[in-house]
Amino acid sequence: MENSAGAEEMLREADRVRHRVLRQGPREWVIQASWAVWVLVFIPPFDVVRGAIWGPVVLVSSAAGTALTWRYYATRRARVRPMGPTPWQVWVVWSVWYIGWVVFANVMKNRVATASLIAAVAAATPLLAYAVLLRHRDQTR
Repeated sequence: MENSAGAEEMLREADRVRHRVLRQGPREWVIQASWAVWVLVFIPPFDVVRGAIWGPVVLVSSAAGTALTWRYYATRRARVRPMGPTPWQVWVVWSVWYIGWVVFANVMKNRVATASLIAAVAAATPLLAYAVLLRHRDQTR
């Protein structure tokens, strides 16, 4: 009976340590959701503001966002290196999707008044869906 109680306590301690490690690692859903918000905030204004004016704002904000993303991953991964696939594959696929929608917005901007808004919503939707999926996965660990 005593060995059973000791084993149960060891399993509880292992579970506590596992949860602590997961909390210290990167929460990829935060990055996915943040970039989705960025797309929804910074792309639609191209419908009403000239690209020569709004373009530099988007360029600076995207460079800052990229730097913050890299810093977040670097500091979180320095503490804990999670097992499993790295997020670069998801970003490559999403980047192709995003570029396609930016091209759509540029081609259609003279025909559809809200082309950039449509592109932003379409580009952000997979990021938001993936963020929800990752958040759910993190909560069930």
